[in-house]
Amino acid sequence: MDSEFNFHVSPRTQAKWIANAFKIARGESSIVALGWIHLYDDPPDPSRPVVNGGLITHDGKKKPGYEAFKQG
Repeated sequence: MDSEFNFHVSPRTQAKWIANAFKIARGESSIVALGWIHLYDDPPDPSRPVVNGGLITHDGKKKPGYEAFKQG
């Protein structure tokens, strides 16, 4: 779970969604950019909700979504 959204997808699904978003963006002349909010996941902290929507885990491992975003 993520502190910003009430759903979670697997890293593989994250990558598929990113790749599909770029396909949509390339096909629409009114879309000029596609960004990502969090590069890194938050480290585990039992005292607060964390952000796990990053492209890189808190300990530096690149998720499949990192490569999908990099390839754009």
